[in-house]
Amino acid sequence: MTLLAAFLLTACGSKMEGEGEDITTDSVSEQSETSTTVEETAEKPETTDSENMTMLCGEWILAGYQYEDTAYIVADEYMDSQISIYDEDGRLYADYYFSSTESQLDFSGMDVVALEDNPSKEASEELLCAALQRKKDDSIGRTVTLLSEKELLYCETYTEPDYEFSTYYTYFREGSEELDNLSELQYRKTVTVETVEELVQAIESRTKIILKEGVYNFSELDNKDIRNGFITNLQGIDSGGEYWITGVRNLCLEAEEGAKVTICIENPYAYALAFESCEDITLRGLTCGHLVEPGHCTGSVVNASNCYNFTIEGCRLYGSGTYGVEGDEVYGLTVTDTEILDCTYGLVSLRSSGDAEFRDCSMHDSEDFFMFEMISCVNIVFDGCEITGNRSDYGSFIDSTYSNYISFRNCAFNGNTYEQFLNEDAGGESDDYSIAFENCTVDGEILDNIN
Repeated sequence: MTLLAAFLLTACGSKMEGEGEDITTDSVSEQSETSTTVEETAEKPETTDSENMTMLCGEWILAGYQYEDTAYIVADEYMDSQISIYDEDGRLYADYYFSSTESQLDFSGMDVVALEDNPSKEASEELLCAALQRKKDDSIGRTVTLLSEKELLYCETYTEPDYEFSTYYTYFREGSEELDNLSELQYRKTVTVETVEELVQAIESRTKIILKEGVYNFSELDNKDIRNGFITNLQGIDSGGEYWITGVRNLCLEAEEGAKVTICIENPYAYALAFESCEDITLRGLTCGHLVEPGHCTGSVVNASNCYNFTIEGCRLYGSGTYGVEGDEVYGLTVTDTEILDCTYGLVSLRSSGDAEFRDCSMHDSEDFFMFEMISCVNIVFDGCEITGNRSDYGSFIDSTYSNYISFRNCAFNGNTYEQFLNEDAGGESDDYSIAFENCTVDGEILDNIN
């Protein structure tokens, strides 16, 4: 169970929908017995007596937020929010400030009322909760829950005749060390694993998984032992099935510092790592590929379908996967310092995707079809990449059919072979912006702004 789900079931008196199997009682019982739930580890206030409401007092700084059915979003430089709770003549008041590129709000002097005095809410038996009341805005329910001495959950609930919608904001006391590394706050727990069985059982939302050195072979899994609603094994495929990670938000798979970690599969028809309907996924320091003879694969190495904010950092993606990175309806893809090699169809294949960046990557020794295939895509950037020793026997080296704003910047193309470098008719809405090259070289010669 994610910590946010626990808060909703206790502090806010409602259950969040859309977070997947991890917030239901049945799914919790199915998680790995070695996983420690947040409720067991979270620091809780020693008392919930309303006379000790002054524990809420202080300056609170926004760290991130989450809607009912989305991933946790880390606060960035375009978002500034503070809650100031203070005691004045024996009564608690709250000042609230929120500013972003979209809106700015400033409420002062809201009454802070214990939830047991508010019949519209249920008070938690374990966490100190209170309502923030504005006389001119009673259509929005505002509650604060003290998660620990330095962490506060602020909940806004909008009630309409046909539905109720809530947003949950995480604040930390001013000066808390957690504010120095906001990106880590998207994870509510960190789990260390050393077998493929432990890996698949640990996968759930808002989790960082550290992989110890070794080989994690999905083909060695016994499907009967998998009790995780986020993992799907597509049956009917030869040589061990194909495993998909589905519906997960805020997940990181990271190699332990200094460790050599390989994630692989023996099924040549399967993706080595596949994700569907996921958000805020990070792969870091991993080697991924197929344990088969070269030329025998029809599955890519990393595949993402209908995903948002997908990061691959410092990885090695090797064949004989068809493509190193394949995406369908992926938005916010970032691939940095990653090596893609020995693939048997091409390097990158994207369809109906946008806002992707490949930065400082080495892409080499792959062959057969388009090395870069981008169909119906927009805003795809390759920056500072070395593209060496690849061969396109069928089609052009780069295909950007029906795509716009595709650009290669500061890239070096060396020792590649092809009949056609770029498809002559990109097919985008504007010929001027379908594809462009800036400060790129082909075998040492400058290649700039060629369409």
